[in-house]
Amino acid sequence: MKYFVLVASVLTGLFVSCSADKKQKELADREQAEKITDSIVNAIYNQWNFTYKALTPETKSQTNDWQMWQSFLQDIKQKPSKSASAFIAKVDNLTRISDDLLQTVPAHLNQPQITARLNNLNTNLKYLNTFISLQTVPVEKVRNIQQYIISDINGINEQIDEQVRVQKIPTEKGEIEMIEFVKDTTRRANFNFENQIKQNQEAPKLNREGNTKVKESELRLETTPDKVQQEI
Repeated sequence: MKYFVLVASVLTGLFVSCSADKKQKELADREQAEKITDSIVNAIYNQWNFTYKALTPETKSQTNDWQMWQSFLQDIKQKPSKSASAFIAKVDNLTRISDDLLQTVPAHLNQPQITARLNNLNTNLKYLNTFISLQTVPVEKVRNIQQYIISDINGINEQIDEQVRVQKIPTEKGEIEMIEFVKDTTRRANFNFENQIKQNQEAPKLNREGNTKVKESELRLETTPDKVQQEI
């Protein structure tokens, strides 16, 4: 009996010791992971600086109907709190806003030069969202993607400025009449071209019919009464 009690005591001691060692190792691993995470979060927090070219006051007043873009620009400049979960939530929200930007572009700004850059911006934000959600965040890649995003925003704002500037250029006297004249000339040219194609398609039919009539007349000429008399 004493033997069994002794064995049970030893086994219990070993089990408790192993459990303590395991918990101590898990605690050490957790502390190490937290140190690495804190270091990464600090690096991302310090480099979170989206300084972009702002719209001119005149252009900004012309984009008041595009509130989604204004909200995006304000949101991306604000730093989240210094935690991994805050950065993940921040980038996830920016990505969702970016998904809606293309659907809300005002008609007077819905130009290929702008929509192409919006697509690039959306793609780079999704890359950032992927990197920021990794267990070990690649800080250098995050820094590079941030620069791409800033470049995309600058390109969009520059194109917005350009579109507003072009639309404000006054139409010169007689320009509208000239444009209408060019359109009419183009329509007439297209009409004549289509008629010419139809005529070319019908020409072979006429030629075939003409050739048949010629051959019949030649046959009639070859069998004239004089020729028949000579042959007799």
